[in-house]
Amino acid sequence: MASFSQEQLQAIADALADTSEGLRGPEIGHLLASCHIKDTDPAITKRHRLYNAFAHEQNTRRDRTRIMGFIRKAMKPARFAREPERFEPMRANLNRALAFTGFRSPPLASYGRQKRSRRSGRQSGGRGSCAKTSRHEACIRT
Repeated sequence: MASFSQEQLQAIADALADTSEGLRGPEIGHLLASCHIKDTDPAITKRHRLYNAFAHEQNTRRDRTRIMGFIRKAMKPARFAREPERFEPMRANLNRALAFTGFRSPPLASYGRQKRSRRSGRQSGGRGSCAKTSRHEACIRT
């Protein structure tokens, strides 16, 4: 799998750890641990802490798999059940950061939608569902 550039990692970390609209310190620690990403500098500012953890992980593993997992977990709508007003600003910031990577985080409204497949009659498109906006863009599924 490909890697993020240094600039992309910095933009993602800045978006997710934004002072007013981003993750809180304890949330970052919990998400890093649950994604098996080493929290290299837990005592520094949120955005530098997250960037350093992402850079260390990507340099060690030579891919972005766990960073993508972190983004997926951070943007799970269930995490925002008590504070739904936090989701959209964080998603907008993250999507600006992801604009040149080919990924995006889907809007909150698309997470619960169920569609019936014409072929099988089964429901599809529920959890983590999102539509591609172009051939070269993918969504981050949760």
